[in-house]
Amino acid sequence: MYLKNSQVKRNKKGRFVKGYHPKTEFKKGHNPWDKNKSRSKGTKEKISLANKGHKVSDRTRKKLSEAAKGNQNSLGYRFSEESKRKMSNAHLGKHLSEETKEKLSKTWNGRNNPRYGKSLSLKEKRKISETLKRKWKDTKFVRRMLKLRRIKPNKKEIKLNSILQEILPNEYGLNVKANIMTLGGKIPDFININGQKKLIELFGDYFHNLDYFPNKETPAERESFFRQFGWTSLIIWEKELENILLLKQKILQFNKEQKCQV
Repeated sequence: MYLKNSQVKRNKKGRFVKGYHPKTEFKKGHNPWDKNKSRSKGTKEKISLANKGHKVSDRTRKKLSEAAKGNQNSLGYRFSEESKRKMSNAHLGKHLSEETKEKLSKTWNGRNNPRYGKSLSLKEKRKISETLKRKWKDTKFVRRMLKLRRIKPNKKEIKLNSILQEILPNEYGLNVKANIMTLGGKIPDFININGQKKLIELFGDYFHNLDYFPNKETPAERESFFRQFGWTSLIIWEKELENILLLKQKILQFNKEQKCQV
């Protein structure tokens, strides 16, 4: 028995509300017939074989694209912290087999990749760049990215931290994981944790060599960047770790100096 006209409901756009369509007996709150039913392995194989080689036409793609545009039910939806935790726990300990990894790789490799042979326009590149710059100014986003990349202090940073704790115990904190703060989207290596707006940066001799990386920030540019936020910075080069006595004097002198003038 179909719904009566008095029972049919439409939204503001004139579309039928789910569960109140005139050509269905399904009402909101009813359970679908296949709820909690699992398909057998044989049924799954039949469905898989039936769908193999099937390609969606350009016309159908366009229709699907148009239907997905605009205000959809899930647009702007955010999962609750409890839902996120449940989804996370459900995937804990699960690892893809080598066979599955290989299948996924082949699926997206070469001409199968939807971006194959396509290059981003200048407008798209600019949009992506602006989005990433905005996101990297968010401390929570930065910490999440560093966690995913498994960033940890290198040997030189650990050595410098031991020197700092020796001559200035509990004065500077290691910040390579952004566990203390971010500043203008950048992550200073060491932050003063006793109220002074001072930070220390460790520059690697190779990765900050302008002969190899001409687009890298110079020490003056780095100091100028932090100065606009009212922070004084000290740049220490990797090679300076070889002369510990001279390095200690440099750090102590920096720590005694007054804060910078913006």
